[in-house]
Amino acid sequence: MSYPIDYTFSLGTASLTVHAQLYTTLGAASGAAITTGIVELGDGWYSYHFAAMAPTFRGSIKFYDSADATTCVFCAVDGVNVGSVDGVAVETENSATFAATIAGAVLDEPVGTHDGLIAVNLDAKVSEVWTLASAIDGKTPQEALQYISAILAGKVSGAGTGTETFVGLDGTTDRVVVTVDTDGNRSAVEYDPA
Repeated sequence: MSYPIDYTFSLGTASLTVHAQLYTTLGAASGAAITTGIVELGDGWYSYHFAAMAPTFRGSIKFYDSADATTCVFCAVDGVNVGSVDGVAVETENSATFAATIAGAVLDEPVGTHDGLIAVNLDAKVSEVWTLASAIDGKTPQEALQYISAILAGKVSGAGTGTETFVGLDGTTDRVVVTVDTDGNRSAVEYDPA
């Protein structure tokens, strides 16, 4: 019996002619280079559907630019630890973690497994990014977006008085207070005034 495996990876450059080569765990090339079936997804990302991987093969697959083999990425191939969950072939934890890490995914905090299928708490990862302290000039991305939204799309009061107050999209929270001179130049900016 053989198993299908799908790989998605980035080589960082679009419009490459990508080939692949299987390698054993000892680093020896296995079989001929794969020259068809690798599809460009856009922005330097590619995908390959390995339709029939032998259940006894263990090693890696190298995806590379056919014009410059040093532009490459390696992913795990683990036929021994491939199984199926509800009829869908999946790699078990070790090989899936390696392959996803090489592809750039963050799987350092899996929230659980089911027959080796890794589940990642994506909500927690997204929340980490949005609340990353000091990411943008000392503000979190979430705070920066609130200020930008208030200034561009929120209500404003005090225009023409020298002190303009920009209200958040909720219509009630003062997000930014700006002091301006007669020419409209900002001399002071206060975020989240109390």
